Amino acid sequence: MITVDIVQEKAEITKIHRFEFLSENIVMCVFTLNSKFTYKGSPNDDLPKVTSIFKK
Repeated sequence: MITVDIVQEKAEITKIHRFEFLSENIVMCVFTLNSKFTYKGSPNDDLPKVTSIFKK
C-alpha cells in the first residue's frame, strides 16, 4: 500500500489493548493507531486496531 500517492501526516499509538510475551524472544501487541494521511489528494483519518508480533 505504500506508494508515492500517499503522504503520511501522523501515525501514533493511542491505546494499547494487549501486550503479551509469547516466548522469551517473541512479543505480541494489539493497539489502536491514529493515522492521518492524504491519498491522491484526498485526506483520510483512520483509527484501526492493529496486531503486531515482534521477534528478537
